[in-house]
Amino acid sequence: MALNLLYSNDRKGQYPASWYNATATEQKPYDALRGDIRADVCIVGAGYTGLSAALHLAEAGMEVALLDAHRVGFGASGRNGGQLGSGQRMDQEDLESFMGEAEALKLWRLGEEAKDLVKSLIARHDIDCHLKPGVAWTGSSCSEVSHLHDYARHLQDWYGYDQIEVLNDDACLKLCPSPDYKGGFLDHGAGHLHPLNYALGLARAAEAAGAKIYEQSEALEITEGAEDEHEDPQQPYGQAARSEKVRLASEPAVETTRVHPSDAARGEPSSGGTSRGSIPEPPRSLGERTRAKVSPAPSQALGQPVDAVRGAGVATVSF
Repeated sequence: MALNLLYSNDRKGQYPASWYNATATEQKPYDALRGDIRADVCIVGAGYTGLSAALHLAEAGMEVALLDAHRVGFGASGRNGGQLGSGQRMDQEDLESFMGEAEALKLWRLGEEAKDLVKSLIARHDIDCHLKPGVAWTGSSCSEVSHLHDYARHLQDWYGYDQIEVLNDDACLKLCPSPDYKGGFLDHGAGHLHPLNYALGLARAAEAAGAKIYEQSEALEITEGAEDEHEDPQQPYGQAARSEKVRLASEPAVETTRVHPSDAARGEPSSGGTSRGSIPEPPRSLGERTRAKVSPAPSQALGQPVDAVRGAGVATVSF
């Protein structure tokens, strides 16, 4: 039996034990996909990307179906450190050396827009995720502190970022009474939040806007083409969601196969193929039709091995 990364370290439909799960806002599970539904857009993956996409598309008046193999915010979105940080994962100085000042500036602005979006969504939808302002960057040696102070000035001078407070050793001790910290800076524009509560709040907002959310509904395969072009009368499909657009918002570790109509006759995946570490591109034309297989409802699948679910109990989501 092939290893399924979705379930190798977790129990299906159950959040992992964590402080975030233990302190999460009570949330009734969403039903699994049953029967035949239609939507303008189907989104695979109910993390931040999928939830935000579902919310904004629903607010724009589109009919949205959002599927997740586990639960809303089950993956990294619900178990990360909760830092709402400034910039990107690389310092701006490193980005400038790597790709030039102009591109580094674009990425900085993109990061600032992302922070503003998160804060606005929390405020607009009254999401109780304990958002607190401020993230401290600290150094444990004189050289580290000097570097942090230089970087703070760089952000102020080159990017016009005025929400940084430089900290000397006394200010750092008042903020965090540890003798290890010798100074640094406090980023007042960054913050910390409860990541799982934020995901759950986005789900409630998306549902209120009209999006349909289905948990424990694993997408197994997406096939483009006419609605009934690839139907297999021998396959016992039970669930189906049909739309003209699909948005893949799953984690890169999830293996996804995408079949293009031109490859269907040869039985081969498209150039995207089976992907680990990258997300296949969604169909671009509103005239295209795709379908995806999804695992059956929990009542049908519990206790069965993955291969049995795929072989005998698999349902179809058709896009």
